[in-house]
Amino acid sequence: MKLKKHIRRLLLINAILIFICAGLITRDSSEDPEMDLPAIHIFLNDCTLEEIHDGATGIPYEGNTLDLDGKEYTNVRVKGRGNSSWKMPRRSYQIKLPSRDSMLGMPPAKKWLLIANYADASMMRNKLMYDLAGQMMDFAPQAEFADVWIDDEYKGTYLVCQRLATGKTSMNLKSEEGILAEVDTFYWYDTEYRFSSEYSPAVFTLKDACADDLGKEDSIAEKSFADFENYVRRFEDLLYAEDKDWDQISSMIDVDSFVAFYLLEEFSENPDSCRTSLYMYQDGPNDVLHMGPVWDFDKALGYAQKKKYGGDPKRDYVSQIQEYMGTEKDCTWYMELMKIPEFQDAVQECYQTTARDVFLTSEQLIEDYRHRIAKSAEYTESIWPVAEIAENCGHDPVQFSCWNDAVDYLKNWTKKRIQYFDQKWMSSN
Repeated sequence: MKLKKHIRRLLLINAILIFICAGLITRDSSEDPEMDLPAIHIFLNDCTLEEIHDGATGIPYEGNTLDLDGKEYTNVRVKGRGNSSWKMPRRSYQIKLPSRDSMLGMPPAKKWLLIANYADASMMRNKLMYDLAGQMMDFAPQAEFADVWIDDEYKGTYLVCQRLATGKTSMNLKSEEGILAEVDTFYWYDTEYRFSSEYSPAVFTLKDACADDLGKEDSIAEKSFADFENYVRRFEDLLYAEDKDWDQISSMIDVDSFVAFYLLEEFSENPDSCRTSLYMYQDGPNDVLHMGPVWDFDKALGYAQKKKYGGDPKRDYVSQIQEYMGTEKDCTWYMELMKIPEFQDAVQECYQTTARDVFLTSEQLIEDYRHRIAKSAEYTESIWPVAEIAENCGHDPVQFSCWNDAVDYLKNWTKKRIQYFDQKWMSSN
């Protein structure tokens, strides 16, 4: 039976390749019954995709056209996005519409991300974690699957995603002095507005500010970030004290967001969780510090064979990050928080009352995604085989022969992770 299944898969892939080469997979995806996802078609103006790929991320290309299932936008800006992912065969992009509009049922915005998820053989890790986070936190990015075509060339299954920003269409911070910051120990050098922790390797960078006046005289955004720095330094003085005062520490933070964020990052064993894409926000100087939103899980959830990158579903990760990773490049806030009995109690209570039920939805979500993207994933796999991911991506990924095997692995890994969490957090202590 396995041989017959393998032969059928090879025949299907060969047929798809013939269709692609013959130009039979055309601009209008509705003409091809195998394509079920919404279709995004981008037509570049006065540039080629090769030119975009040869340049750095962040270079804007203006005057392009975008068609989303028959709705056309003109004067669309396109630019590359990503750090390590920009070197991968299938790239991610940011698009800016001429005016705010909804995409795929998500809240209206001008700027949208098209995430390739090339490193993730299942193509669903980010979607899964954003949907789980949406059940546990005040804000989590929304994302939906779509097929992307650029200049009539099929680019595969993408995740159309909200940007992390302070505005009304994303986090909706209320104060003009609201700040979204990121801990980034890898890529901070490209950021003008930053400061370093006095206790750990963490570098805090300004991701976004409600006041859009950076560089101007008497900038509210710059003052807000300076106030944020002072707040973080006072918090760290308490957090890293030998005798930790939980009453003082908890008065400076939104404990619920810190707990939920910890459980989500620990559950996923996200290798970026304490070094980059670690976000926090403060809605003005009178607000406490909130952890989140979550971001970037394409190399999480058992992606790696190397245990140091989060491949072991049966051990703690975030709370022992420097020991686990074997480096000193990580923010150690959660190592310190997990030394506090009251914080441990809050984590246990959240797992027992909320997080466990949320994590148990993983299996059904994965199966729903599988059904939703299966036909598009077959096309994507025919052009970018999952067997080639290991040679193009870092962190020694688990290798698969096909997309469906990668999905099965993801589902089984999350089951093992829940079993470990049950052993750790369901006991009465």
